[in-house]
Amino acid sequence: MNLKKKLPRTLRQWLLSIFVVLLLVVVVVAWLLMRVTPSWYVPLDPTSQRVIDLMERAQNNLDIRLGANLHNALGKVPLGEQSWSISQDEVNALLALHREMGGELPISNPLVRFTPGKITLAARHKDIPSGHSEGGVCSVVFTVLHTPAKSPSEPPVNVVKIHRAWLGRLPIPKSIVERWLASITPEIVAAVEQQIQLQAGASSQIKGVESLITDLLSGQPLPAIEQHRIIIKAIHVEDGMLTIVFVSPKPSTPATVPLRSRRSSSFPAGR
Repeated sequence: MNLKKKLPRTLRQWLLSIFVVLLLVVVVVAWLLMRVTPSWYVPLDPTSQRVIDLMERAQNNLDIRLGANLHNALGKVPLGEQSWSISQDEVNALLALHREMGGELPISNPLVRFTPGKITLAARHKDIPSGHSEGGVCSVVFTVLHTPAKSPSEPPVNVVKIHRAWLGRLPIPKSIVERWLASITPEIVAAVEQQIQLQAGASSQIKGVESLITDLLSGQPLPAIEQHRIIIKAIHVEDGMLTIVFVSPKPSTPATVPLRSRRSSSFPAGR
């Protein structure tokens, strides 16, 4: 009788012990996965001559002043569809330059990766466990969703959405990343505005930078460039390359008048 009474309690203790052990294993595995640095995460060295050359090319590519690639592409949009491209290495060279200048962000060693249909942003954060002095690697994968125009009078819709997120090699819920991005949006805006002033001059300002970044990070459709009457027709992401296609909005087509009606209204019928 005493053995039968003790058995259920012993079973509960065993189940509790197994649960604690499994929980401990999960915590250890998660901790180890967070400490892993992805093999593709290799920030560029800003002191390398190759990276310095890439910086200069990227600055000319992104410069919005007269004669630069982006300025020329936007200026030719009224003549027809224009494409503008930037490489993954050019973006990472600019990020290395920003890191060397001491740009203030709650992250370090940022890196961008372009793969078919996806854009990955990665950086180190001190709150992530790692053997590195600047913390582990957090990476967020975005997808670019394109919806063609439904009619000639409506623009196409391009939306950037969070696809996946990782701490090291540990997947994390997208909702956590969305809240974190919302919290650091002011710092991201300040860093982007600093780069704009670096490219276009200290006194240059572009309206709507904050709202554009906020909409972009929150998954809102990319807006048209109203000041220049330009819309983004498509965003193509391939291995190591990002291409944006700009077009002018199509004017609404006026209602056509039948030939006979136009003729009768212009010339009175003879007798």
